[in-house]
Order: sequence, then C-alpha cells, then structure tokens
Amino acid sequence: MEWNFEKPKFKIGDLVKITESISFLTTDIVLAGDIGLIVDIDSDGLNVLNAWGFDYIVLLQSGKTFIFFEDELQLINLKDTKQTNFVFLKN
Repeated sequence: MEWNFEKPKFKIGDLVKITESISFLTTDIVLAGDIGLIVDIDSDGLNVLNAWGFDYIVLLQSGKTFIFFEDELQLINLKDTKQTNFVFLKN
C-alpha cells in the first residue's frame, strides 16, 4: 500500500466499514463488515505521523472506540446504501 503522508484518506464524521476481522489485546474482536464513525484522526496525540500512516479512532455501533489504520477501513458512500442506522447515546 502506498501512503499519502500529506493528508488523511478519511475525515472526522466519515462512515466506514471495517475491511478485515481484527482481534485486539483487550480480547475484543472487530469483525469484517462492522460499521463505524470516524471520531478522531491522530497518531500519538502530538499530530505526528507514524510509520504506518494516519491512525483513525472509530466509534463502532457497539459504542466502543478502536484505533485503525487506513488500509483497515473502507468509506461507505451513503448514496450506495439503502439504510444505515447509527445511534450514539451520550452518557
């Protein structure tokens, strides 16, 4: 994969689909096809790009947030979907 180090591929508020199943160290498993919303873009809190490109913090429908690399995400074009329900309840 070729990285664009100048600007992120996605923006905050983009609806994305997870492209591959991932097991996290927290014992959480995110499945390919899960849908989420990009809520932040960063690499280490200092706005410094890491060796793999931009990190995307994604809020999943489960209400949990996870960090993904851009090659693990695919943009969902709302024009191509019949219906997408995404509800976030703030504590």
